[in-house]
Amino acid sequence: SSDAMTELMDKFSLALNEMGKFIVDNYQASFSNFLISTNKSAEALAEKLSHLKMFHDIANYKGREIPIYKRAQITAGDIYLGFDNKGLGEFKDIDKLTIFADNAVPHVLRMEGVFEYSDELLGKIDNKEYLKSGSEAEIELRACSIHAIEEMVRILKESGYNSLCAMNIDHYIWDTSHEDKYRGKPKHKTKTSFY
Repeated sequence: SSDAMTELMDKFSLALNEMGKFIVDNYQASFSNFLISTNKSAEALAEKLSHLKMFHDIANYKGREIPIYKRAQITAGDIYLGFDNKGLGEFKDIDKLTIFADNAVPHVLRMEGVFEYSDELLGKIDNKEYLKSGSEAEIELRACSIHAIEEMVRILKESGYNSLCAMNIDHYIWDTSHEDKYRGKPKHKTKTSFY
């Protein structure tokens, strides 16, 4: 709907304005200076962005802080790809990023039989009920997605796919999630600025 699109664009605007102020205040209004300050580290870039409100994707799960940092990490990944890992977008540690956990990743993992959901959770998802941002179920879906993909990367590397990283699998899952097979069943819905 147009209301949902307006709300989404408002969130994007807030995030861009927050990042712009951060760059102006800390890096002499130069995004290049910001990238240089990361010392070619995608992890450092994500960590710096994670301090901004719209990128501070940390959930409280049963008294423990669970950092997910989807948007901070995907920013590093997009810069890496946009610069073809050269110049200001060269990162020596792109493999330190986890999958960019949102609602597409657990959906594909469920559809492929990697995840099994409880009947209660499946009922909520199938009825297109919103999972509260920061709820146990929402955190578990995202955190388990990260863990599952890290295990996949580990197994694939042990099998000789040494250049593979979570970002590669994320792109595959994102593309796959748009196929009819996956679009035919609902994925979990959450109102959040972190996806």
